[in-house]
Amino acid sequence: MASGQHLDDYVRYIVAAIHRDHSDWTAKRVHQALHDRLKREHYPRKSAAWPSLSAIQKQMGKIREAESERGLDPDPEDRPWCVVSLAKYDMPPEALPVVLEAWAKSLVANTPLTIREAKWVARLVHIVSDLDALVDRAMSYAAVEATMQEIGRYPTKPETFAKFLWDMDTFLYRDKQPHDPELERRLMEKYGGMEYNEETGRYRLRHTEAGK
Repeated sequence: MASGQHLDDYVRYIVAAIHRDHSDWTAKRVHQALHDRLKREHYPRKSAAWPSLSAIQKQMGKIREAESERGLDPDPEDRPWCVVSLAKYDMPPEALPVVLEAWAKSLVANTPLTIREAKWVARLVHIVSDLDALVDRAMSYAAVEATMQEIGRYPTKPETFAKFLWDMDTFLYRDKQPHDPELERRLMEKYGGMEYNEETGRYRLRHTEAGK
């Protein structure tokens, strides 16, 4: 296969996520946004082998074809949450007070919580105690779930987990109280892209050489 034509799972997820956030963007604009992100993340492959525009056009074509097959109606779980939605999308009763609080704040901010996001709030309610942080984590996991559904595949390679999922899980582990500080440190350094500064007792971004 020609250089730049192969898309690994991680790149497919990024393309789907960009399209989900900017559904009106052309393949050329998605291609540029993808390369900007790969550069920021120090993507390990040589830049000359990064996905070409034609490869992105083909992937975008597959995404839009799948969207066409599903029809114009959005996924029901991406519609606004309300208490009545519990009739179809149930959640543990003990999570409802927190979900209701998150919904109220989101509604006042004119960014209504979706059913998918509410389900993630309920799932993470015993891990993240701060409400704003809980909603942020829930929205991130909801977006990843939707992206995986968008491309119709679950990761299979460890490197994809490390770059696309385990980094999120690492920060979620930090939110859990109590947790093992040494285990946190090892996770942050291996998957969180951070390094621990002994002098300050804080983490800082790990500096790596970008691929050329």
